[in-house]
Amino acid sequence: MERNAMQHIANALRAAGDIANVVAMLFFGWAALSLKAAAVEQYHAAGGTPSISQAAVAAIVADPTSALRYGHLVAAWGLFIASAGCAWMLILGIRWNYHLILRLTNR
Repeated sequence: MERNAMQHIANALRAAGDIANVVAMLFFGWAALSLKAAAVEQYHAAGGTPSISQAAVAAIVADPTSALRYGHLVAAWGLFIASAGCAWMLILGIRWNYHLILRLTNR
């Protein structure tokens, strides 16, 4: 009787872990796409990649609003990095769920 109860507890914990893996995979997929969209928006708000020349550096020093442009570029960079991290976690989640499907079909 105890063995049967322990088996039910183990199965319930395994099912909870499987559900958590599916939810985490879906969350990281959504987060990767949302962060990428926000990064592209920040990049476009910055006006694209600035040119590096003596005139561009002089314009940065002369124009106080140019710091805002570079703030948008820094934000875009950070959001792209965060999006890549979420995409990596999505790949891991797909792998975990692949193993879940293999485990379910082998029973």
